[in-house]
Amino acid sequence: MGNPQAQAPPQLGSARYISANTQQVSAGVNTIPNKRVGNLIEAIILIARNTSGDRSDTVFPDPLTFRWDGRDIFQAVTVDYLRDQLYQTTEAISTDTGVLVLPFNKGTLGAAGNGPLRQLLPTVQSTRQEFAGSAAAAGTLEVLTMDMTVTEIDAADRYVLENEGGFHPEVGTAV
Repeated sequence: MGNPQAQAPPQLGSARYISANTQQVSAGVNTIPNKRVGNLIEAIILIARNTSGDRSDTVFPDPLTFRWDGRDIFQAVTVDYLRDQLYQTTEAISTDTGVLVLPFNKGTLGAAGNGPLRQLLPTVQSTRQEFAGSAAAAGTLEVLTMDMTVTEIDAADRYVLENEGGFHPEVGTAV
C-alpha cells in the first residue's frame, strides 16, 4: 500500500519499568505515598484490596486527591469521575472493581499512548507524590508505577553520545 516500514521502534533509546508498592489503608483519612519516583511516569495503577484480600472500591480514598511536590494534580475527585476520564482517553477500557488507572501518556488528541515525552509526569529522586482522601474500609492499596528513562542502545556509546535526556559527561571519564 506504499506505507513506509518503521526502521526503529517508538521511543527508541528508552527503558520502561513497572514497579509495585503496597501500602496499608485504614478506614478514614489516609495519605498514601508513591515511592517510585526519579523517572518520567507514564501511568499509575492503583489496586485496592479489602482485609480479606479481595479487590474492593471501598478501600479507595474517595474523593481522591493526587499531590506532586505539594501541588494538587487533582483535588477531591471521585473514583467514578477518574474512571470516566480513563474511558474517554482510551475509548474502550473500563476497569474492574478495585482497579484505577491514571494515564499521563496522553497524545496530542487526548488519547492514551504514544504521546510525546514532555507529556509524561517528570520526577526526580526527591519528588514527593501522594494520594490522599478518606476510605470507607480498611485494606491495602497497591501502587503500580509505570515509568521510563532515556538510555542508549549501544553499550559502547553510552555516556559518549548525547541522548534525549541531555546527559553528556566528558568522554573518557569512568562511570
